[in-house]
Amino acid sequence: MVAMQDGDFPRPLSYDLLEEILENVDGEVTRLVVHALKDDTYYAHLYIDTPDGEWVLDSRPSDEMVLVTRLGAPIYLKQQVYERETSKSQA
Repeated sequence: MVAMQDGDFPRPLSYDLLEEILENVDGEVTRLVVHALKDDTYYAHLYIDTPDGEWVLDSRPSDEMVLVTRLGAPIYLKQQVYERETSKSQA
């Protein structure tokens, strides 16, 4: 909620650090893709465009959802993760 409301904190958060790093490398977050679910843990890739090419970083979806929300980038869920979760909830 704080990311969506653009809240301020007295000290910088880790997301502020990541945003500053992105600015310094002239990078832009293009998307977050939640691509796997293993042992009840979600896995994601954060995609960043830089002048040197695209970076694909392994990340924790819970952390990166805040960053991409703040930056206005989309969040995607791979079809197989969606299907696995919806079939589990219908069982």
